[in-house]
Amino acid sequence: MLAALWFFTTRDDATTSAPVAPAEPGTALTAATPYDRDLRLGNVVLAAAPAQFAAAHALADDLAGRPTAALRRAGQAVLVRHAPDGAAAPGITAYARGRTAQADAATDPGLRTFVDYWLGRAAG
Repeated sequence: MLAALWFFTTRDDATTSAPVAPAEPGTALTAATPYDRDLRLGNVVLAAAPAQFAAAHALADDLAGRPTAALRRAGQAVLVRHAPDGAAAPGITAYARGRTAQADAATDPGLRTFVDYWLGRAAG
């Protein structure tokens, strides 16, 4: 009996599998940023080059509304900042707690995905 059980289990091909967890958007961020206080709360920061600043504001308003003090405290604000002088990227760099993403323009769907995924997640 045990031999039969062993025989059939070693030849059993699983027909189902566990769902694969989606990858977290962005890449790991290990260095400190000037935005860490806001990121710890769950807010997301978009550091935009001058050419993308207005579009970054429009995206932030669309995703989370105007960043009021109450939204910031709740970790539900998307904050737009000027990219630091000498920033290598000409577009937008998005920051969340422990994650970052780069986009050439505010219309990049990956940028929206990043913000949607991370907004409010660091709160707690």
